[in-house]
Amino acid sequence: MNKANKQLLYAIGIMLVLVIGFIYFKDIKPLAILPELDNRLVYWDNAIDATQLASGSWTTPITGCPDTSGVYCFQSDKFYVYRNGAQITFGSTSGTPYQMIQLSACGGYSGSIISVKDFAELKIYISQMIRTGRGIFLSDGSDEIEIPVTGSSAFIRNNLEILPDNLNPNTYSWYFNGEYAGRHTFTKNHLYIIFRISGGSCNTGEKGADLYVDYIKYIPNEAYIIRNDEVWVKEVRGSSYSFSDLNWEMIGFQSEIRPATIRDLTAQTEKPAPLIYSNLINNQPVAVQPNTVHTFYYRTKWTQGLDSSCQGDLDKVEVKQNDGTWKCESFVKETPIIQQCQTKSDCAILPECESQKELISCNQNTHLCDYSLFSPACKNQLITYQEKITEIENTKFVPIPSGTNSFFCFFDNTKSSCNAGEKTISVSAPGYTCSAPPDTLISTGKQPDECWQTTLNFDGKNYVFKNNEKKGIGFNINAETSMGASLDSKGKLKDNWGIVGKFTLPDDFLELKSKDLGNSKFILQNSDDKITFIITNNLGFGIDGGYTIHTQNTALEGGVVLRDETIPIFLSNGNNEITYNFKTSQLGTIVDIIGAFGSVNTDRNYIMKSGSDGKQKFLIITKEVKTEIPAEIEKVQPKVEVVERIVSVPIVQEKEVFVEKIVDKTPFWVYPSIIVAVLVIVGLIYWFKH
Repeated sequence: MNKANKQLLYAIGIMLVLVIGFIYFKDIKPLAILPELDNRLVYWDNAIDATQLASGSWTTPITGCPDTSGVYCFQSDKFYVYRNGAQITFGSTSGTPYQMIQLSACGGYSGSIISVKDFAELKIYISQMIRTGRGIFLSDGSDEIEIPVTGSSAFIRNNLEILPDNLNPNTYSWYFNGEYAGRHTFTKNHLYIIFRISGGSCNTGEKGADLYVDYIKYIPNEAYIIRNDEVWVKEVRGSSYSFSDLNWEMIGFQSEIRPATIRDLTAQTEKPAPLIYSNLINNQPVAVQPNTVHTFYYRTKWTQGLDSSCQGDLDKVEVKQNDGTWKCESFVKETPIIQQCQTKSDCAILPECESQKELISCNQNTHLCDYSLFSPACKNQLITYQEKITEIENTKFVPIPSGTNSFFCFFDNTKSSCNAGEKTISVSAPGYTCSAPPDTLISTGKQPDECWQTTLNFDGKNYVFKNNEKKGIGFNINAETSMGASLDSKGKLKDNWGIVGKFTLPDDFLELKSKDLGNSKFILQNSDDKITFIITNNLGFGIDGGYTIHTQNTALEGGVVLRDETIPIFLSNGNNEITYNFKTSQLGTIVDIIGAFGSVNTDRNYIMKSGSDGKQKFLIITKEVKTEIPAEIEKVQPKVEVVERIVSVPIVQEKEVFVEKIVDKTPFWVYPSIIVAVLVIVGLIYWFKH
C-alpha cells in the first residue's frame, strides 16, 4: 500500500470515530457554570403581603398581649403589632401610592411592629422611608439598640442592610445605601426587628411621624459549596482576554467570596467588577483598558503542581505578547525606604522585627537607614510606617444633632419617680380638670390635652404639666409629659394610668479639655507616661457618665487598635480630673481619641453625648514611641518627600502574522474519495439506529 492510500485510510478512520462519537454522545452537555442568583428570601413584601394584617381586629387583643391605656396588640404569623393611638396600615391607603407597612402618629400616640421571626446570624435587607419620629430598632429580647435613620419633610427611600459579624458572636453592623452606619454587640443570640413610631406635631397640614416599610428580606446562613478536590485559582490580566485564554478549567465562581476587581494604575484605585464573570461564562471577550489590571478567581479541579497565574507573584500581571502567548510582567514598583538617620539608633524598628535589629545600618553617604538585610515582612512594615503621616491636633469634632441628649422615665400607680444622677424626678397621678360630659368615656385621646394634668416635682420645685406639654424644669432641662389615663363611670381615675416623661439635657452639659499631656511628643518604649484631662459637668448637679478611649498605632497597616474601652465614672458638678496611662508598649505613632458622655438608667441605659454648635468634641493625643530619643530632635525628623511612581502596562500592538502555506502534494482524487466514504458510513450508522 502506497503512502497516499495509507493517508486516506487514516483520515477515514479518524472521521469515522468523530462521527460515531457525535451521534452517540451529542446529548451530553458540558459542565455548566452557574452564575449567582439573588437568593434573598422574602419575609415581607408589599407586592405579596399587602394584606398581612387585618385592621378590623384592633379592638380584639390576642391572648397574652397587654391592654393598658388603650394599647392593643395584634399578632400574625410575621408580626406583633402594638397600637397606642397610632395609625397602622398594611397595604395602600387613600392618597398614598405606596403598598407598604405604614405607621403614622402625632401628639402622644405611638405604635410599634415587632418581627415574629428571629433573624439571628442572617443577612437582613430592609427598604423603608421615614419622615420624622423614631424609627428602626434591633433587639435580642432584652438588649435593644436604635438604628438612627435620617428623615425629612419629604420621604427619602433608604436601603438598610444588617450584616452579622462572622468573627464576633452576636455582633451586627448596619449600612444605609451601602455606607457603614453603626455596629452593636448583643448579649443573646437573638435578633428581632422593631419598627417604632411616636407622635410628632399634629398641626394642620402636617403628618407628624410617618414610617413606611417596603420590604424585608434576608439570606439564610449558608456557606458556598466547594468540594474537597477543588481549589480557588487567581488570574491577573493586563491585556484583553476571553474564556479560551484561561489557564485552567473554570467550573464555578462566587463574586462575594472571591470578587473580581479592576485596578486603575493611573487613578490608583480599585473597584469591583462582577461583569467579568458574566462575560467569561457567556464567552464574551473582556476588554482591558490601558494602565488597568483585572483580577478574578474561579474554582477548578486540583492537580499536582497547579498554581495561580504568574505562580503567585504579587507584583506580576499576565500580558499578551505579539506572538499570542502570555507573559508575566511586573506592574508595581518597590517604594524606597527614606528614613533619615545620623546614627544607627535613629532608625526606627517595630516590635515584630526586634530580632533583626542588628541588621540595620545607617549609610553615612546618604544619611538614610539601610534595611536591605531585613526580611520582606519587616521591610513592608517599615515602608508602611514611613508613609504614615499623622496630623498632630488637640481636638476633633464630629456632627451631633441639637436636642439629642434625652432620656425617658415611665410612671404608673406602682412607680411614681425616677433618678437622674443626684436628682429625683416624681409625678402625681393624672387628674381631669374639665367638666365631664354625662355618659361619655373619659380618657386621654378622647378629651382635649388641656383637660388632663399632672404635677412634676424636681429639685424641690413643683411644675404643673398638661398632657403633651413641653417646658423647662430648671438646670436648663426641658421636659415633656405624655399621659394615658381614663375615668370610670363614677369619674374615678382607673388604676391603669401611665405617664411618659421625656427629659432633654442642654446640648453642652459636658466639656472636655486636656490638662497634662505627660512627656513630650517623643517617648521611650515601655516608659511610664501619664495623661490627665478634665471633664467639666455644667449641669449643676452630679450625674452618671464616663469616657471612651480609642487607641491606635497608625504606623501599622490599617491602624492596629491597641485599646477600645468605655470607662464609667460619676461626674460630679464642675471639673472632674481623670488620669490614665498612655500606651507605650509598641513602637510607632500612637493616637488616643477620648470622648465624654453622661448616662441615666431608667427603663434602659440612656447614653447622652454633649455637643456645641451641632458638634461633639473629642480630645486627640498623638505621640511617637521610639527606642531612643535623640539629643537633637530636629535632625531626625522624618523628611516627607513625594515619590512619584509611574506604573504602566505595555500596550500590545496587534501585528498581522503571515503563515507560510504548506505545499500540498496529495493527489487531487484523495479528497473526493474521503468525502464519499464518510457520507456512506454516516448513512449506514443512521440506518442501523433507526
